[in-house]
Amino acid sequence: MNKKYNISIEKKKLPPPGILDYIVQVPTFENDSRTDEERLQDKEERKFKIKAILTNEIQFSGTADLDIDETKGASFFKVPEEALKLKIYNKYGIFLGAKNIANEISAFLGEVNSTNWNNAVKLFIEAVSPMLDYFLFIANCPILISKVYCNDTKNNIEFISYTVPYSEVTISPHIDSLPEELIPIFALYREAKNNHSPFYRFLCYYKILEGVLKNIRPKLFKKLKSQSIQFIRLEESVPKHKEIEVELQKLIGKNIQSVFEDYFTKKYRNIVAHFIVKDGRILNVSEFQSSNEFNSALLLIELCVRKVIDNQINYFKLKRS
Repeated sequence: MNKKYNISIEKKKLPPPGILDYIVQVPTFENDSRTDEERLQDKEERKFKIKAILTNEIQFSGTADLDIDETKGASFFKVPEEALKLKIYNKYGIFLGAKNIANEISAFLGEVNSTNWNNAVKLFIEAVSPMLDYFLFIANCPILISKVYCNDTKNNIEFISYTVPYSEVTISPHIDSLPEELIPIFALYREAKNNHSPFYRFLCYYKILEGVLKNIRPKLFKKLKSQSIQFIRLEESVPKHKEIEVELQKLIGKNIQSVFEDYFTKKYRNIVAHFIVKDGRILNVSEFQSSNEFNSALLLIELCVRKVIDNQINYFKLKRS
């Protein structure tokens, strides 16, 4: 299972940088007459081998790291030198904690039965996350899952998670003066970009929209009107992007203020702000499904944030002219 993949993909064909994505490897075999689609859509329950590589630091890179060698992971959790593996027993089965050369727990490995890879990963995360969270509490130190590898043993299909890499951008040496009102807004945007948690990132983006739409913009409009400055409200609808999740594409073209109030607030913000889901349970941020739901909304809300900020900069130019 310790493979290092060297896959070349044009960056323009990748999803937006910073987004969690999966590489799917579907090798062909002479004695298998099924199509790739048939193998991918297999509904039979089967065994999936999964491992989660650990890291103790957030890393940003210009290339996608697809190295799934469990000994390359790292953590602050040490085990005795003579120990070969860490065994975890729970209702899902037996899971192993692999170690690196420094005797740190570097990855979790296990097998689950499922009818599809997505649910298999969900079950695996549900199995190992509580223990990982407990270790973190005992050691009082950070830990992250940097990537997940899943092997469909029946169909010989492999799935590898990765964070879409960033590209270098040339910045102009001449920058216009920055409106003071937007200084905390750009600080929040940086906080979102530099963070790993989809929940916290979403909340940062939400607070940007709230800060501009509910505070900064109304105050500016009131000031412009008091000075008899005429202006036309700029178009502000949800931008189109091919990587927006299918179930969220219905929001493309809708007014951002309406989406902010009727969708982002009711479906996401109220949950992450109060950490209580609809049935009264406490939100489990280590749960695969919850994390997935917030991850799927990140691109949409970030596109809205960028549109609103761009418009707000243009509105401030009216005040200066």
